[in-house]
Amino acid sequence: GAAEEEGEEDENPPGTLTPWLLPVYAQLARPTCLIRYLDLSRTVIQLSAAEGLGQCLKTAPIEVLILNQCDIDDDEMAAVSLGIAENKSLRELRLRNNQLKNEPGCAALLTAVGKHPRLAHLDIAENIHPRELMDELLFALRWSLSLVAVHVLGAPVKSRQMNELAVGLNRSEEHTSE
Repeated sequence: GAAEEEGEEDENPPGTLTPWLLPVYAQLARPTCLIRYLDLSRTVIQLSAAEGLGQCLKTAPIEVLILNQCDIDDDEMAAVSLGIAENKSLRELRLRNNQLKNEPGCAALLTAVGKHPRLAHLDIAENIHPRELMDELLFALRWSLSLVAVHVLGAPVKSRQMNELAVGLNRSEEHTSE
């Protein structure tokens, strides 16, 4: 485009880490890290940044992580989920309005959430949730010892999607009570 013709380059080409995240990640990686609340909302999280965050989350004492509107796709979510799976302190995770659409990233997230020892609040609303993810969502709800709130829908929601979710959750309740 015009910017390329004038010699300007993209600030953060694919595969590079957003520069201001480096000191945040360095602090998170320290054994004496005091960060308990991290809000990266509206920060574009590319794959390299997601991989770095996933590594940091493995040992970071973060209790609240907010990644709303970060343009996170399924590959990036899979990378972050690796860290969530090993994290022991996270209590709240917000991923509202990202690009989560397919099974690999969402399935990895929901599996990590279902096995997490302390996560109590998960917000994945305003993402596209394929019907195939119902089993992973039900796994997280059934096996988590700490999960008490899950936000799944959000605007805009098709009534068919709401109905499918309600039917799936109802079936889960029937199987649990048997």
